[in-house]
Amino acid sequence: MSVGKPALLGGRPVREGPFPPYNTVGEAEKEAVRQVLERGVLSGFYGTNRPEFYGGPAVRAFEREWVDFFEVPYAVSMNSATSCLYAAVGALEIGPGDEVIVTPYTMGAPPTVSSGRPGPAETATDTRA
Repeated sequence: MSVGKPALLGGRPVREGPFPPYNTVGEAEKEAVRQVLERGVLSGFYGTNRPEFYGGPAVRAFEREWVDFFEVPYAVSMNSATSCLYAAVGALEIGPGDEVIVTPYTMGAPPTVSSGRPGPAETATDTRA
């Protein structure tokens, strides 16, 4: 594949149409949601120093399944991928001026959650030296 001008500057677009639809929600996921809704406890998080601080039964079961599946000591669920990015940036102690490599094909959160400088990664395989 020859790399010419980017589509933004009049070159040929990489994609001629939208991505095909992809549904990741199956019957098992629908049943899990139904059970949580019937129980009436969506997350069970309390902002106090008590066992509920770690979430309700469905949240704790979900985290235990991840611990077992990935054979890791801990799993922490969060409400969104953006919250996960904030936690990762904090855990890595990324600060002002630190370069953060991000994919050029993304939403706005990855480059904006850090106080560092976003640097887009080169993803075209035939442009590397």
